[in-house]
Amino acid sequence: MKRIMIWLGSILLLTVVAVVALVLLLPFILDPNDYKEKIETLAFEKSGYQLHIPGDINFQITPGLDVLFSLGQIQVDSTAAFPDVILFRSEEARIAFSIMPLLREKRLVIQDVKLHGVYCNLIRNSDGIGNWELSSKTIPAVTTKKQAPQQPSSQAEHAKKPTAPPAVDLGTLELSRISLRYEDKRTNKQFELKDFSVQTGRVQSGLPFHLQSAFTLISSGDSNATISVHTSLESDVSLNLATKFVNIAGFRLQSKVNGFGLQETELTLAFDATLDLAKKDIGLKDLSLESGALKLQLNAEITDYANPAFHGKFSVPVFSLRQFLADNKVNQPQWKDEAALTQVGFSCDFSGTKKKITVSDMTVLLDGAQAKGHFVLIDPEHPVYEFTMNLDLLDLDRYATVAPIVSVEPESTPAPQIQASKPQAPTEQTPQEQVALQPVFPVEMLKGLQFKLDLGATAMKAANIHLSNIQLKAEGKDGLLKLQPFQAELYEGSVAAEATLDVRGSAPLLHLQEKLNHVQIGPLLKDMTGKEDLTGTADLDLQIKSHGNYKKQLIGNTNGTMNLSFADGVIKKLQILQVIRQAKALYEGENVVGAAEDEPTGFALISASGVITDGVFVNADLSATSDLMKVTGSGKVDLGEEYVDYLLNVSLTRALDRNEKSGKTDFSKFVIPYRIQGKFSDLKEEADLAGLLKSQAQDLLVNELQKHLKTDDGEVTSDKNANSTQKLLEQGLKSLFGN
Repeated sequence: MKRIMIWLGSILLLTVVAVVALVLLLPFILDPNDYKEKIETLAFEKSGYQLHIPGDINFQITPGLDVLFSLGQIQVDSTAAFPDVILFRSEEARIAFSIMPLLREKRLVIQDVKLHGVYCNLIRNSDGIGNWELSSKTIPAVTTKKQAPQQPSSQAEHAKKPTAPPAVDLGTLELSRISLRYEDKRTNKQFELKDFSVQTGRVQSGLPFHLQSAFTLISSGDSNATISVHTSLESDVSLNLATKFVNIAGFRLQSKVNGFGLQETELTLAFDATLDLAKKDIGLKDLSLESGALKLQLNAEITDYANPAFHGKFSVPVFSLRQFLADNKVNQPQWKDEAALTQVGFSCDFSGTKKKITVSDMTVLLDGAQAKGHFVLIDPEHPVYEFTMNLDLLDLDRYATVAPIVSVEPESTPAPQIQASKPQAPTEQTPQEQVALQPVFPVEMLKGLQFKLDLGATAMKAANIHLSNIQLKAEGKDGLLKLQPFQAELYEGSVAAEATLDVRGSAPLLHLQEKLNHVQIGPLLKDMTGKEDLTGTADLDLQIKSHGNYKKQLIGNTNGTMNLSFADGVIKKLQILQVIRQAKALYEGENVVGAAEDEPTGFALISASGVITDGVFVNADLSATSDLMKVTGSGKVDLGEEYVDYLLNVSLTRALDRNEKSGKTDFSKFVIPYRIQGKFSDLKEEADLAGLLKSQAQDLLVNELQKHLKTDDGEVTSDKNANSTQKLLEQGLKSLFGN
C-alpha cells in the first residue's frame, strides 16, 4: 500500500512538473507569428475585411499562470470601393491577466490593458456608400447553430436563480493616441476625434481609483464654420458591482472652444455625483459650469430615471453680462446706458415629473431691479403654461440702443459716360413696407397655445413713459386668447384695457376695449416726444373690432366707437387766432402782427365722439369752449391713409387785436370757417376769412346806402354824384374794421 502511495505521488509530481514545463516551454515551442497568414485569411473569410498584421504577436505565460498577450501593428483595409484607403489601424495592443485567481476564487484579475496609436477612418462618398459597408458579394455566409436541448424544469429553475457577480480586479487601463475621423462627401462635413487618451489607477470593485482623460474634437462643414474643442478631465471614481453603485468625486472638466469667429472660450465643469443602478437614482451635488465671469450652479436629485421625478436648485450668481460678451468678442449693440447689463443674476427651485414641471421661488436680478415669480409646465407633450411674475422697478429705456455714427467720405464724381440703357432693377422695399407685408399674429402657434399669465410691476419706464401699479392678466386656450385686464396708473390718471383675439377661424378676430381716465396729456407728451404740444386732462373710451392678419387689413377692417374729451387743454399746434389774424391782414394788405404770448389756443373743454367704419373715424359733434372762442365742427380721420379732413366753425367771444393803429376788432357776431386738412405728417390749417368779410361787407354796404339815400319822409333820394357810391363803400368798410 505504501508503495502504491509513493507511485501515485510520483506520478502526480511528474504531471505537475510536466504541466509547468509545458507552460514554460510552450511560448518557445509555439510561435504565434508563424500563423499570421492563417489569421489574416480566417479573418477575411469570417468578416469580409482584409486584415494585415505587420507587427509581432507576443504570447507569454509565467509560472504563476499570469498571461501576457501583446499585438503589434495591425491594419484593416476599406472595402473595394475605396482602394488604398485605410479603415482601421493600431500600433500596439497589450493585455496581462492572471488565470489562477479565476480558478480558485472565481475572481477576474487583469494586471493592465494598453491600447496605443489607434486610427479609425470612416468615409461616406458622394453616392452615399461608406468605406466600412460590405457589398452582398463580400458578406460571409452565416451558419445557424442548432439550439441546445431545453433543460429540464429543475435545471431551468436552478439557472434562473441569481448569482452574485464575480469580484473584479481590472488593473490599470491606458489608452493613448486614439483618433476617429468621419467624412461625408455628400454634405462636405467632417468630424474628428483626435488624441483621445485615458489613464486609470487600479480598478477594483468597491475601491476608488483615479481617472484622467484628454481629447480634441474638430467639426467643419460647407460654410467653413470650423469649431474645435480641446478637453481634459479628471476624477476619482469607485464602482461596486455587488450593489450596482457608482460614486464620482471631484469631477473636473476643462475645455477650450474655438470657432464661429469668436474669441477662444474656456469652460470648466465640476461636480460630485452618485449613480444607483439598482434603484435607478442619480444625484448631482455642487455642479458648476464656469466661463469667465459667468457661472451656473446646480444641485439636483433624480429618482427612478426610468419614470423620473426630480427636484433641485439652480442659480446664476450676479455677473456683468455686458463684460462677458465683450470678453468673448460677441458683437453687441451700443447701449444708451453705459451701465446696462452690468448686473444680471437668477435663482430658482425646481421639481417635476414627466407630466408636470414646476419652477418656484424664481428671482431675477437686472441692474438693480428685482422680479419674483414662478412657472408651471403641465403635460410637456401637450403643454399648458402658467407664469406669474412681479417686478419692483424696471427701466426698459436703459436697454435702448444707439445707432453708431458712420462717417462717409465724399467720393470724387467720375466723368459721365454714355452707356446703353438697361432695365432698372426693382426698388427695394422700405422697412415700413416690409413690416406691412409680415403677418401680425403667429396663427398656427397661437392655435395650439394654452397658457395663463399674471404679471405685475410697482413701477416701469418704457419709451420714457412712466407707469405704476401695473397689472396684466392673460390666458389662452384652443386659439382663443384673452387679455383681462391690463391696468396701470400714469400721469395722475389711469388706463385700463381688455382684449380678445380669436384665431380659430379663417382670419384672426380682434376685439379691444380701452379706457383712459383723467390722464395729464402734457407731461405724457413731454416725456414721449420732448414737446408739450397738447396739455389738459384726457378721458377716452374706445371700443373697436377688426379682423385680418396684416396691418393694412386690420386697419381697414376696424369698426367701433370712440368718445374723447379734454379738460383745461391747450393745443399749441392748432393756431386758430394767429391764422385768423393772418387771413385778415392779408385781406387788408396790412403787416401781420404776431400772436400774444399770453394768449395760446386754449380750451376749457374739448369733446368729440364718433363711429369708426372700415378704418375711418367720422365725427359730427366736435365741441370746444374757452373764454375767447367757441368751436364746433365735424370731419373724418382715415387711419389707413393717415389723412385728416376737419371743418371747424370758430366763434370769437370778444374783440381781437388787429394792429397797432386799428386796435381791436369785434368778430363776436361772426362764425369763421376753419379747415384742418392733410396727411398726419403734413397738416395744413386755413381760415376762410376772405369770404366771410366779403359777405359781411356787402350786407353792411346795403344798409349804409339805404340809410344815406333816405329823405326825411322816408323815401330814397337820387344822388348824381359819381363818387357817392365809392364813398359809401369806403364808409361801410371803415365801419366794419373799426376806423
